[in-house]
Amino acid sequence: TTVSKTSMTITYPTTTGTFTASCSGGASPTVSSNATGTATVSISSGTATVTWKAAGSATITVSCAATTNYNASSKTVAVTIAKGANPISLSASSGTITYPNSGTFTVSGAQGTLSVSSGTTSVATASVSGTTVTMTSVKPGSSTITVTAAGNSYYLSGSKTYALTVSKGANPITLSASSGSINYNGTGTFTVSGAAGTLSVSSASTTIATVSLSNTTVTMTGKQAGSTTITVTAAGNDYYNSGSKNYSLTVNKIAGATTVSKTSMTITYPTTTG
Repeated sequence: TTVSKTSMTITYPTTTGTFTASCSGGASPTVSSNATGTATVSISSGTATVTWKAAGSATITVSCAATTNYNASSKTVAVTIAKGANPISLSASSGTITYPNSGTFTVSGAQGTLSVSSGTTSVATASVSGTTVTMTSVKPGSSTITVTAAGNSYYLSGSKTYALTVSKGANPITLSASSGSINYNGTGTFTVSGAAGTLSVSSASTTIATVSLSNTTVTMTGKQAGSTTITVTAAGNDYYNSGSKNYSLTVNKIAGATTVSKTSMTITYPTTTG
């Protein structure tokens, strides 16, 4: 009995494998499997076909009957029926979300139940619903999101990773107003809210108006009629970038004052001036 191979592996999704067999003396070989729940076998014109049934191992026996000149004989072929690599894939391999937002990507091709984990939960947490993975930022930084498919009767477990970057958010600084006016030599105020980091304030033209800051209140003092831009800046922190907002200020003229030393007078001739 001769066979073209003594061992073979069939890996899903490939479901069949072949080898050739022959007998001396012209006899036709017969084949059998010791584990038909794992692999079945058939032979036609000297080609044996092994068919995948379930992951595991089977021994295929090729037998040749006795002939006039040859005794009966047999050979075995060791067959491994293997699960395939999990075909899990992700819609992207990396991405960025901005604090304090969330982001998503999708999973396709996965075989078996999905699970997800974040390598650095202090940066971002992760959850999966159906085939959608949601990443929720905790603070700026980097984390590796791992998606695992548990596998099934045909495929091994498998995983893919997503490189996540959480960037600092835009500074949420806001002003109580974006513009206003005050009078020459007068003052006015507006307030700042939501700012992340230390505040500072400046006037684009200190000859028009000067500014000062007390906690979250900006005070403007008119120095000369005209217009200037007041800029409030928040320095940022571990979670937010620095940011600024502008306030358009107009300094108005005020009514002028005319003064005289007397409100009436008499000039009597021959006096001709007074």
